[in-house]
Amino acid sequence: MILPTQATQWTRWFLPLATLLMGMTLVFTGLSGYRQAQRAAEQVTAAQAADLLRSMRQELWLVEEAEDALLAEILVEYEAQGLRYIAILQKGGALAASAGRPEGALDSIDLSSASATDPRTEVVGSRVRATARMGRAKGGKSHSGRGRSRGTREWRLGSKSALVLEFEPLLARDLVRGSISTLVVMIVALALLIATSAIVWRLTQLAERSARQLQRERHLASLGEMSAVLGHEIRNPLTSLKGHAQLLVEKLGEDHPVRAKAERVVNEAVRLEQLTNEILLFVRSGQLEVCECDPREVAREAASQVDSDRVTVLDEEVGGRWPMDKGRMQQVLVNLLRNGLQASPPGMPVELSLSTGGERLEITVRDHGAGIALGAEHKVFEPFHTDRVHGTGLGLTIARRIVEGHGGRIEAGNHPEGGAVFRIVLEA
Repeated sequence: MILPTQATQWTRWFLPLATLLMGMTLVFTGLSGYRQAQRAAEQVTAAQAADLLRSMRQELWLVEEAEDALLAEILVEYEAQGLRYIAILQKGGALAASAGRPEGALDSIDLSSASATDPRTEVVGSRVRATARMGRAKGGKSHSGRGRSRGTREWRLGSKSALVLEFEPLLARDLVRGSISTLVVMIVALALLIATSAIVWRLTQLAERSARQLQRERHLASLGEMSAVLGHEIRNPLTSLKGHAQLLVEKLGEDHPVRAKAERVVNEAVRLEQLTNEILLFVRSGQLEVCECDPREVAREAASQVDSDRVTVLDEEVGGRWPMDKGRMQQVLVNLLRNGLQASPPGMPVELSLSTGGERLEITVRDHGAGIALGAEHKVFEPFHTDRVHGTGLGLTIARRIVEGHGGRIEAGNHPEGGAVFRIVLEA
């Protein structure tokens, strides 16, 4: 059976994976279409070059001498098909006639490689240049009527003449532009998919965080109700027990054989009283009285309540006043400092440092103990979680509730040089 949280995690991972797969498919399809369009454009350009050369040969079949005016007339007629320049070169490369303006220099044309059956094409700027020899006619009459029909088998302009055309591959450009437009649309769709996936991912994370927070608050509320009942029920008889035990100790002499046992009863009663006080404090930890306070004063007073000789306060970089419940925040720091002193070897200090950056106050408590077990960084804040024999496991839970009540957060980790680090971050 899949739990709701597991189903949410599967959904959260499925969405980006599905988006990635769809995006890869879209991009692959777009690039494949673009490559196919390029290959088709090359074929269309070659076919257009061959068709224009064939048409020009038909137009100039029986012309005895090419003139610029005749070529200009042909250029206008084929302008819609992309023809922009036409020229006839005599043997040796001399220009016999031309119409239009060439994109590139004609002296780069190599007539030795020109053929009548296999036209030579090259890209010149934004145009395509096609070069072919006039070749030999196979008989027939002029298709355009521009020359005289004499049934000759030789081109009037000579088989050694070369025909040079420059044209814009309009159809090929439309094919490539269409494929580019499709690719752009697919890229935009991919970007939208990624953005949607990121938004949904973020919303899912927020929903999971809210669900965990709600579940934790419900759990803490249940524990609070139970703790309140137990605390009040235990406190009254415990107070009576402690009072009578203290009276018994006072009546027993210093050398009485049962005095040590009576003192032990008193000590255990005091420890139980401390536990009930922490339980009741856990129930009331959500109530805050916020005012403008000096964080340095709060830190120094907290250090004075513990072994101040072993606590090093670093607060030179802090200035100004911050909104907080002075008593509750001091309680948090006292708790962290006591835990640090208990975790550190005798004589080793605990460092309490404060720093500010913009609208943010950061308070760090570092000890020199064994640190926090790997994977237990979040568990240490759970109620009744403790590694000490006489600990209640509520101190850090109360600290987190107080810090979160201030709109901040508290984090636990290990220092690179050893020891545990607790970091409190408050926003002004």
